Amino acid sequence: MVSGKLESNVYISKVNIDRKNAKKFGDKFVFKLYSSKTNKILEKTIKYNASSNGKYVYKLNEIFEECKDFLGKDFGCISFYDDSRSHLLFTSIKKIIL
Repeated sequence: MVSGKLESNVYISKVNIDRKNAKKFGDKFVFKLYSSKTNKILEKTIKYNASSNGKYVYKLNEIFEECKDFLGKDFGCISFYDDSRSHLLFTSIKKIIL
């Protein structure tokens, strides 16, 4: 779950498990952002460094620059795909108290 109003972060972590295609390495994440406001979907592909330690952190607005307009003040969902099938995604939403 992500928010158009509150700060949202996307965390991706590599999982070391044996899979049939474990030798297949990707270099792109394909993200989809789903709006609960309009039922529309945005898609974005980002290249990543496969030789890193397997941990990636993105702010939602780094992936989708138009996320605030797209989501409005509502929430949405994000999903992703990569060719290696060895990554997990989770999100956080931060409420800023002034």
